[in-house]
Amino acid sequence: MTRQKSERPANIRNLVTHLSFFSGLTDTEFDTITPFCREVTGKAGTVLILEGEPVKNIYILLSGAASVFKKQADGKQVLLASVGKDDVLGELSFLQSVRATATVKAKRPFRALAIDQDDLQRLLVTHIDMAAKLYRKLALIAGRRMSALLRHHFEGGTAL
Repeated sequence: MTRQKSERPANIRNLVTHLSFFSGLTDTEFDTITPFCREVTGKAGTVLILEGEPVKNIYILLSGAASVFKKQADGKQVLLASVGKDDVLGELSFLQSVRATATVKAKRPFRALAIDQDDLQRLLVTHIDMAAKLYRKLALIAGRRMSALLRHHFEGGTAL
């Protein structure tokens, strides 16, 4: 995965303001979070998050697609979901302060916005209104994914 070289803050701010994860933030909040965001790119096959390993960043896909896999007890990888533009990755690790619960691997070239989890945690401690908005978004994302997995498991529906 590569980091975009010296992306101008105005370009990053423009990316941030167009992502649903950040909808509802004030202009001041956009200005506060933008310096913590960076654009990353990768090729098909790039592993963004590896199950069982620490998760350094939360990612929001700007383009491309990825698959989310979980390793079973027998070592077999099971596809949990496919994710794409505007999807958030690494949210469970961030919310629970745990290692990755699944592997996320790019299906094709991608662009993503990355936010260091430690930096985000420190930022949200000091910006309570923004924290409330973003934690609510993360809780909704986690809840939606849990519901999709339960439907898939018990009803034979489609996961995420």
